[in-house]
Amino acid sequence: MERREFIKNACVSCGVISLMSTFPLTLLQSCTSLPMLRTSSVDKNIVINKSKLAPEKNLFVLRNDDLQYDVLLVKNKDNTYYALYMQCTHQDNAVTANDKGLNCSLHGSTFDLEGKVTNGPAIRELKKYMVTENADSLTINII
Repeated sequence: MERREFIKNACVSCGVISLMSTFPLTLLQSCTSLPMLRTSSVDKNIVINKSKLAPEKNLFVLRNDDLQYDVLLVKNKDNTYYALYMQCTHQDNAVTANDKGLNCSLHGSTFDLEGKVTNGPAIRELKKYMVTENADSLTINII
């Protein structure tokens, strides 16, 4: 059984996870600072309608049922995008994201918003996906 089936509520920015459905949702909402979008994949691609993205935000957590871990979509200052797979490269564990970088709660590895290691024990960068853009949507190739 996948790990995500046990999680009832999760805060993507501070890493709070509740295994009980009675966990107060207001607490989770108060610590969440990154918008989360549910996505689907078609032919190994995640396609996001740009109208779903808040123009004032530059970080978005994408949740996709075809992937074990979330994807962090990053908007550059020049309005281009890239995406990072939110799996720690040290051991098989999810990382959480905030506006400063990504953090693994298992052994303390940290990564900058480009996926580069800023603190070990991880030594490899996070997996990075290129994002292509057209007038209405973004496409992330998740191969």
